[in-house]
Amino acid sequence: MAWYEELFAKEDPARYDIYTESEASQRQVDFIIDALDLDQGARVLDLCCGQGRHLIDLARRGYDVVGLDLSEFMLD
Repeated sequence: MAWYEELFAKEDPARYDIYTESEASQRQVDFIIDALDLDQGARVLDLCCGQGRHLIDLARRGYDVVGLDLSEFMLD
């Protein structure tokens, strides 16, 4: 078993649900859009996306998003 599988095998994905709709996540997405000067509808790749909390918000705002994560259970 790889180190990251062992580390995250004990994690409960539901633990991260509180962050998905948080104001902090929305502010972070605002920062990402501003810092990267993203055009509306731009394609965004999020590596190590976890449950995709930033991608969910970006998609709602009209961005074309792709997320990748090694932790299969975080993507389910």
